[in-house]
Amino acid sequence: MTDRNIPLSCTAETIGHLAWKALIEEVVTTPKPGLVNLYSNGAHTDMDVDTFRRSAEALRPFFAFMAERGIQEQGSPEELFRSLRGTGMEAEKAMYGCTGGVNTHKGIIFTFGVFCAAAGRCIRGKKELTPANLLHMQQEIPALGSSSCMMRL
Repeated sequence: MTDRNIPLSCTAETIGHLAWKALIEEVVTTPKPGLVNLYSNGAHTDMDVDTFRRSAEALRPFFAFMAERGIQEQGSPEELFRSLRGTGMEAEKAMYGCTGGVNTHKGIIFTFGVFCAAAGRCIRGKKELTPANLLHMQQEIPALGSSSCMMRL
């Protein structure tokens, strides 16, 4: 990966682990009519629980790296988002590579990537990681709040 040569802190590793754990907990939550779960592939013929587990494992280091970016990045929230974009695209390639081209987590790569970076930003600003602080920090990162930002990237 191109820009993943910065050392990760224990905090970033923990955030990445928690994101991975959320992905695993979601897929094993059963029953979920129409969705992949422990007893059924739902409406999907191209994926199962193992597909999701492989994808989650491939994504774990990317979420940790995005958290580390939030901790280390000193620029504006928009600059932070721009620095995450390439990593998100690399994460997507890793997901497709381990799933044989199946989209298991494309949307969550974006959402969790921004939230992991927001958690890192909270830590950088010495703010307690509460739901309110995390949501506020996430909303400062323009990716989820403004489609015009997405259009410029």
